[in-house]
Amino acid sequence: MSMDLTGIHNRNEYYTNHYFASIFEENAADTIRRWRDAAQGTELRTPWALLRDAGKRYFLTRGKQERRRGDAAYVEAVTQIARELLAALGYDVPSAKPELAEIPNLGKVPLALEVSKENGAPLLWAILTMPTDTAELTIANDDELDASDILGCAPFAADLRPDHEPPFGEEPLLRQSMEELLGRLLYDLDESPRWILLVSENQLALIDRNKWNEKRFLVFDLDDIFARNEESTLQAMAVLLHTESLCPKEGGCLLDEMDSVSHKHAIDVSQKLKYALRQCIEILGNEVVYDMKERQHVAVFGRALAEELTLQCLRYMYRILFMLFIEAKPELGYAPMKAQTYESGYSFESLREICEQAEDDGEIDEEGSFLKTSLDKLFSLVYNGFPAERDLIHYSDSQKGVFVIDPLKAHIFDPERTALIEKAHLRNGKLMQIINLMSLSRGGRGQRRGRISYSNLGINQLGSVYEALLSYRGFFAEEDLYEVKKKGDKVDDLDVGYFVTEAELSQYDEDERVRVDENNPVSDLRVHPKGEFIYRLAGREREKSASYYTPEVLTHCLVKYALKELLEGKTADEILRLTICEPAMGSAAFLNEAVSQLAEAYLTRKEQETGESVPHDKRVQELQRIKMFIADRNVYGIDLNPIAVELAEVSLWLNSIFEGGYVPWFRTQIVNGNSLIGARRQCYTVAQAQAKGPGAWYNVAPERVTPGEKRSLRKGQVYHFLLGDPGMCAYTDKVIKSLEPEKIAAIKKWNKGFTAPLQDHEADDVLRLCNQIDALWEEHTRLRAEIKERCTDPLSVWGQPQDEAHQRTTIRDKDRIYENLYLSKGGSNASPYARLKAVMDYWCALWFWPIDKADELPNRMEFLWDLNMLLGVGVVDTSGRKGRMAGQLSIFDDIDLDPYARELSDRYGKYGAVNLDQLRAD
Repeated sequence: MSMDLTGIHNRNEYYTNHYFASIFEENAADTIRRWRDAAQGTELRTPWALLRDAGKRYFLTRGKQERRRGDAAYVEAVTQIARELLAALGYDVPSAKPELAEIPNLGKVPLALEVSKENGAPLLWAILTMPTDTAELTIANDDELDASDILGCAPFAADLRPDHEPPFGEEPLLRQSMEELLGRLLYDLDESPRWILLVSENQLALIDRNKWNEKRFLVFDLDDIFARNEESTLQAMAVLLHTESLCPKEGGCLLDEMDSVSHKHAIDVSQKLKYALRQCIEILGNEVVYDMKERQHVAVFGRALAEELTLQCLRYMYRILFMLFIEAKPELGYAPMKAQTYESGYSFESLREICEQAEDDGEIDEEGSFLKTSLDKLFSLVYNGFPAERDLIHYSDSQKGVFVIDPLKAHIFDPERTALIEKAHLRNGKLMQIINLMSLSRGGRGQRRGRISYSNLGINQLGSVYEALLSYRGFFAEEDLYEVKKKGDKVDDLDVGYFVTEAELSQYDEDERVRVDENNPVSDLRVHPKGEFIYRLAGREREKSASYYTPEVLTHCLVKYALKELLEGKTADEILRLTICEPAMGSAAFLNEAVSQLAEAYLTRKEQETGESVPHDKRVQELQRIKMFIADRNVYGIDLNPIAVELAEVSLWLNSIFEGGYVPWFRTQIVNGNSLIGARRQCYTVAQAQAKGPGAWYNVAPERVTPGEKRSLRKGQVYHFLLGDPGMCAYTDKVIKSLEPEKIAAIKKWNKGFTAPLQDHEADDVLRLCNQIDALWEEHTRLRAEIKERCTDPLSVWGQPQDEAHQRTTIRDKDRIYENLYLSKGGSNASPYARLKAVMDYWCALWFWPIDKADELPNRMEFLWDLNMLLGVGVVDTSGRKGRMAGQLSIFDDIDLDPYARELSDRYGKYGAVNLDQLRAD
């Protein structure tokens, strides 16, 4: 029978909920067995037996005599309860009443028990408490007495008497709230205890200095535990509170060992999920291929299709992983699991139950498409929100089956990005395999597959599952392929895969051939028939993609010590204004860690500055709000992998989600790009650009440009991305030069002409371009700030004034503002950002120009002319429309422009007419 933890409350996840519910029993078994064996055949009694006796006396103490009211009676009863509980838990309890111990710099605190280290420093204190409203204290059960929260109590002095007023003695320290007092006892002393036990008339709380800053602790409801008298509950209580667990004479602390196991278990679960996820992508990809061949009658083959199918299968599986995670954490307030209509009719959890049952009894039409239809509906609810027609979404409690879901307009849920899968009729049998692989553990020999609980997975563990497969690639077997391995190695599906044809198989001995059952030497060889979709890490894919997931312990350490220097001397408000940028973010492991640590630093520092404290029951909610504030307004990231960008958006949201919050919008903050290749705001003088030989511009250091500084013709400076460089198309490899000698020679000749010193008329042209770039840059800066302001939702955090400067905007409206005003979609005139990006992309392209297109390289005159067209320099309008420059070309004939697109056209017509799509087509 499993361990019953009723009455033991895991506040703010002292341990992860899944560990406490599923793994704790296994970890406690050795300690329980040791105590039982020690008591066998002796007069010794087990700790849970002693607790049972203490429970009997507990009710006698509270119930004997008639109702007793008053301070002294309360103190006497709680003192007796604490003495018997602590004695049952193995502590050497002094017979005298609690003493008022002198605490340096704080005053006197009533200690019922003190356990010290060998050097005399405190290790554990036990403090007795009483409710703050003591007008009519009662020892017997009384509905009028609310002692449900032990942190709502305060410590009492040892010398209380019926005629003694006030009830907390004369010590100012004892009139503080328990939360504030704990903070001072645990962190303000030169030598603070690791543990504090709080005892009230009906509760006991275990406070751990290592976790109190996050308000994580354990509470034991004495009425509940002793009334039920369940042996396994008493055993759990003993394991968690016994002196051998908290204050062992030798070895490490048992609770620390359990904490380590809790984290390791989460890592182990995430590692198993990586195997399941890789296998699921292969199953899903092959099912799409099957549908394309058999139902759609589409030819299936080719590298391009394999790459696109890989991306879409990744997205689809990450959607499933997201649903498993978010539904396992209803406290986050997004998945409406309390609504019966959603839970039984739409949730992924209901599909898990159907598939698990079908695996046992086989009652499912494997050729049908019920599961695909259900998943389509569920993903649509997430992407579009429910009800979908709402303009502004507000959370509300689900009532009578009604539920609300905010639209999550993240790329990963965009159905257009999984078009191949959307079109396919995926069979129930294959989707059942996928759902069960993601729902059930792999199991071992003779072991039944257990259900994977996602409630214990943190963002970092989830991120490791995300990133594990980013460097893998899918491909089609062009003929029957056999899997092989290095001699002596074990098969690892997450490691590099090696595949050979049947003709090549004879070159490998038996130990190098991979079999279906690795433990059975006579089982069939693992073969992938022609046309099968294979998803594996091949060759140097991981090195080439640089896809490595940083373990949580390393991200925590690196961020901690980076912030240690950065936060020195900063106020809480200054912390809230810090910006974070990760130039190779992956799925945002470092960004999430930075957000979490900055939020903790802000809240802790704000509490110190204000002298106030966030109540423990609201701390997690307030911390999440601060995380959301930082993630939504201060976080920036770049990654070369587009899937990583999609994962980062979701990961940052999951790390900061809180009930009553909103879905953040990261379109201008989290981008797909290359942070190592690009153009900067660096300038060279015209004299440098016109110099010959060693003094040429590319041999000297550039001048720095202060952001926002206006440039002018008088300064005679030009941007570096308007000039040539010897590194452009610099193919120096001997093998490449030998393969294409004529084209390489043509490229060298082009480079020599392109990097020649500027002529006077060219210098004038370049300076004119710089003026236009400066004007566009200033407009872009203003536009970006305006878009950020228009797309920022109101959010107030603890310690800050109410946010009244922003209005809630729908994600749909944010997307339209961004796509039209920023990216110029929906109109013919390019925005400042689009023009500047086109020019810089053009310049970057010259560095990587393909050898086979050497004859298409632009000479410098063509390059500068193209830049004039891209920037709108010298482009005039002949329409004569009011407000336009005389003679300016008309590009504003769009009849059905989106309002934002027309705003763009009206706003930037003064910078000329630039239709990038038309220019690129020409």
